[in-house]
Formats: sequence, structure tokens, C-alpha cells
Amino acid sequence: MKQLVAITVLSLCICLCIAQQCPSCDPSGCAIPSCSSESVLKKKHPCDCCLSCYTEKQKGEDCSSISAACADGSFCINGICQ
Repeated sequence: MKQLVAITVLSLCICLCIAQQCPSCDPSGCAIPSCSSESVLKKKHPCDCCLSCYTEKQKGEDCSSISAACADGSFCINGICQ
């Protein structure tokens, strides 16, 4: 059931993105990139319809790179996942 919800939300986001109804969304970035196995697909911001590939980092790892995202439950503080 969760997958169905995720697909619906994703489709809605892409439509909103194309319609430019998300203030922080760049329509040129709407296409879902194919992420490599070590990367994960993450939303940049809750209101941002566009998705990007991020390399998921664990607690204690360097997250200063623009393409790094801390794993769920940790946040990037001073360039390190806390």
C-alpha cells in the first residue's frame, strides 16, 4: 500500500513541478535521475517537487558535499552527520 501512495505523491509532485506551483522548483530538474546503487533519491525540500540523487551518509561521516544527505534520523551539523 505504501508504494501506491509514494507513486501517487511522486506523480502529483511532478505535475506541480511542471505547472510551476512549487515556489522552489526548477522545472528543468523535474526528470527523475537514475541514481547509482550507493545513492538514494531524496527531495531537496518538502515543497520542492524536483528530486535529486544524494549519497546517503551515516552518523559521523562527512556531509559537507552538496550531494550528501544524512541517513534518516541524523542531521548535517558543521559538515558531519550528527
